[in-house]
Amino acid sequence: MVSLINLPESHLPRIEKSLKEPDKACHLIFRLLGTSFQRDFEESFDLTQVPNLFIHGNPHLDNYVRTFSGAGLVDFDRSRLGPYSWDIIRFLSSVTLRGEKKKKDGSINDDVVESFLTGYERTLQNPDLYFVYPTFLRSLLPTEQEFTMNSYLDANIKWAKKMRKNPQDVKDKKLNKMLELYLKSRNEMKLLNFYELKECGVSEGSLGKLHYLFALRPKDGEGESAGKKDAILIDLKETYCEEDTKYFKNPTDHHGLRMIRASNLYAPGIEQRLGYFTFEKNEYWGREVPSFNGKIKELLSVSEQDEIAYCIGAQLGRGHRRSLKDGTVKEILEDLKINLPDYIEFAKTMNLKVLHSLEYLQKLNDIE
Repeated sequence: MVSLINLPESHLPRIEKSLKEPDKACHLIFRLLGTSFQRDFEESFDLTQVPNLFIHGNPHLDNYVRTFSGAGLVDFDRSRLGPYSWDIIRFLSSVTLRGEKKKKDGSINDDVVESFLTGYERTLQNPDLYFVYPTFLRSLLPTEQEFTMNSYLDANIKWAKKMRKNPQDVKDKKLNKMLELYLKSRNEMKLLNFYELKECGVSEGSLGKLHYLFALRPKDGEGESAGKKDAILIDLKETYCEEDTKYFKNPTDHHGLRMIRASNLYAPGIEQRLGYFTFEKNEYWGREVPSFNGKIKELLSVSEQDEIAYCIGAQLGRGHRRSLKDGTVKEILEDLKINLPDYIEFAKTMNLKVLHSLEYLQKLNDIE
């Protein structure tokens, strides 16, 4: 089964569990086939003349978040130098799979493409214009437990639950060294004068890399009373990056730095307390976990797809303009004019593979 749809064996339990909710399973398969789709992309196009830049790498709707700091695409595990058009294909495929009514042929709504291109070309030519987030997300508000990290931890929400599922000793020398290296990378060692490590744990991420989670609570009697200070939850993650290919390459000597640069390009200010370090020959990236981290959970109407396509188009256009390595804005626009129909057709093919894989897995699951 796994070899037929080209999915790794390690992801099989997640897929089988998700089949009870086909729409979630559909997008999960799309995410897990990302590396395979990228290889197909490289084999399907002559990319020698396609403008090259520091791409987001994986701009799909599960990576779109709203926090107290703003809203935008995050998760830069796959950010690297590559053909600009990969970001466009990946997003247009994603937004279609999250639609309320998915076409059986995998095709993408023309209005959604037009909305995306309007936002993309606008900021590509005017990168000082900041991207906005969709109006339908303005009703996505934090719950009472998400207003502070203190209440978030007390309510045992998502990352707190992950930390506590596999708790570790707060006096563990290895974990304390990792926290120290992260804080040093930010020049923030003084934080430990006012906060102390109260809990820590380890959790496995979606790409098989480990997350090391640290809950810092204010010390009593330091400056303001502890009750007036909020807790801090730190996430230190083993970095991930695929091997370089002919057209996709890592631009830095540290994967954590790569992810921070991508964050500053594509979602400036949304991710907080970014840092990176190397420990025992492994590279890590770190951030402060936001207490409010809203994501799109419902399927989108065509009008909602239009709106978010414009918003994300503007976000990607701004990042692409600021990260151009080989090529110019004019060359990107010319390439789009010539090759956009083929890019859309490739996105459609990706959708079809996902839909067919889902159908096959559902039938197999029924048999079993």
